Amino acid sequence: GELLALCPRPQARPCPEAASRVMLEDIQDPGNLGTILRCAAAAGVSELMLSKGCVDVYSPKVLRAGMGAHFVLNIHEQADLCAELARYDGRKL
Repeated sequence: GELLALCPRPQARPCPEAASRVMLEDIQDPGNLGTILRCAAAAGVSELMLSKGCVDVYSPKVLRAGMGAHFVLNIHEQADLCAELARYDGRKL
């Protein structure tokens, strides 16, 4: 195959306090991660936090299974989930 484009990996934006989040720890199957991304996007989730043990969110299989969800989610890779949960003080309305 030929290389069509080379793009930098998107950087996550800071998380707003009221953002809805899904936190994932050590998801290894690319198809499962892509499906979770797709479901989170469909449910209106805005933030996705992935632990250091998760499969590469931009691998070809995850991209295929995600079917465009990467474009609507703010994805944080290599996140320290314990630190994120420690900062969480409950749901804000």
